[in-house]
Amino acid sequence: MILDLNNPAHCELVTRYITGEMDRLEQDLFEQQIHSKPQNSLVLKEMKSAWEISETYGAIVNIDKAWQRVQTNAGIGSESNTPLKVRKKRFVYALTVAASIIVLLSLGIILTLTKQSEWKIIQTMASNGQLVHTMPDSSIVYLSENSTLKYNQHFGTKTRDVELSGEGFFDIHHNPNKPFRIETQAVKIEVRGTSFLVKSANQESFELLVATGTVNVTSKIANEMLLATVGDKVHLIENSLVKSTNTNNLINPLKENKITFKDESLENIARILNKNFGITIIFEPSDLGKSQITATFKTNSAESILGVICETMQLDVRRVEDRTILTRKVHANP
Repeated sequence: MILDLNNPAHCELVTRYITGEMDRLEQDLFEQQIHSKPQNSLVLKEMKSAWEISETYGAIVNIDKAWQRVQTNAGIGSESNTPLKVRKKRFVYALTVAASIIVLLSLGIILTLTKQSEWKIIQTMASNGQLVHTMPDSSIVYLSENSTLKYNQHFGTKTRDVELSGEGFFDIHHNPNKPFRIETQAVKIEVRGTSFLVKSANQESFELLVATGTVNVTSKIANEMLLATVGDKVHLIENSLVKSTNTNNLINPLKENKITFKDESLENIARILNKNFGITIIFEPSDLGKSQITATFKTNSAESILGVICETMQLDVRRVEDRTILTRKVHANP
């Protein structure tokens, strides 16, 4: 057996081994499998290190139980089409660190911690669904499966530059003094504040759909520039940019039924729900919105997402006219 951290069964085995939950027989069998393949020892070693590092991230939140309570309260059965899959924060962090180290080593890439810490790399796999990420400048990126977003840790200080491979919807926070630049293998994009969908997996493929505002696109090979506005569609034909009309005027950022938030603050999630579902969410007190959560929802229903978050974070919800107000439960610790 070759350990694969994308395999839930393998993750469960590694976790049970690290936490000492295996009996002696299980442990012996597992260790035999580990020693049978050199790469297994590497996976286990890095997973152990990452698990120890993740201790600094605090208590584990049991969101699975929260979803069960939401199901019970809402009368949803176990066969519901809107189940929730949430990884424990510490486990997600450990897996991410371990997987990152393993991938780098397998590619023969060695980076110092100082150099590595200069970059923020966000990558989604086929199993992740759509990752919704709030940038330091409050721009929102909806990153589709099998896509990568990379930017410097000093993003926003002097420049707002990112690199994209794959597909992402960008809702850019307006800043007339600092253009937001996206570089793909095929083109360079520059905007001040607008929203648009980008698909660019390699040097030959590129597609842009503009939802709002104006977008400047420059072909890297032909070095030609094109200005696209609302309703425009831009793609590459033989390395040349071609503009046409987008016949499908509806561009929905949340196009997936599987949405992931990673270390996202509640106030950012509230802003994303506000934009996509037209609901106004208020936190009382306001600092409640600073709390963070890591979760994957197999639903794009605002009510389901809010319900699970409230159960998980021990929050009360009440509605006053067109506002949804979230407060701490009386018995919950501040």
